[in-house]
Amino acid sequence: MAGREEPVIGLRDPLNVGPLWDLETDGAARFAFWTEVRVADASPEIRGDQLREQAAWTAIRSAGVVTTWYGPHPMEYLVACRVAALCGRAVEVREVLRPRRFRTELAEFYDAINLASPQELVGLPHTILQPAEVDARRATWRGLTTSRNAMFRELHDDRVVELTTDGYDDRILSACTAWTPTHHVIARVLAGTPIGDGILTWRIRELVRTSALQARGDG
Repeated sequence: MAGREEPVIGLRDPLNVGPLWDLETDGAARFAFWTEVRVADASPEIRGDQLREQAAWTAIRSAGVVTTWYGPHPMEYLVACRVAALCGRAVEVREVLRPRRFRTELAEFYDAINLASPQELVGLPHTILQPAEVDARRATWRGLTTSRNAMFRELHDDRVVELTTDGYDDRILSACTAWTPTHHVIARVLAGTPIGDGILTWRIRELVRTSALQARGDG
């Protein structure tokens, strides 16, 4: 990856959304969350995704050296925290951090590793986490996994801020001007919010269900 000879493990489950409190056990709450978000009967697919994700984390725990790539995006930062929590001091944890470019026209999470080109990543140095840093990341992760009310997580200057289920509803409501096509609402909110369109579609659906929003037609 990016000029480095290392096996790559891809992680797809975004840790900045959904419950985390039973993630290290049976994951039932997280399964129920994704089942509600995706509406259609996708239970086999969701369960398959969970099993693949569990296998990936098992491989990470059994590695002698783990390198985490991340930028200023809560999803990527939380992966780094979970790696430190699960690997602890028994594994050498390295990190490659994509620096922020401090642009004014885009939110800082646009500097995520996932949004970088391979050319931008070549040459980025890694650092080895010191024991105190590993302990701090582990403490952050453990704190997040004890919360039963948080549904979303944002990253503000390396500090994780938890939001409840309705945490983004005000942004959705503010994006609605008269009758606004759903995809326009989603685009407006996505521009400044580090979550996926599927999550926003779910919240719009819930706002309509509770009559906080009105809808007509299929768009």
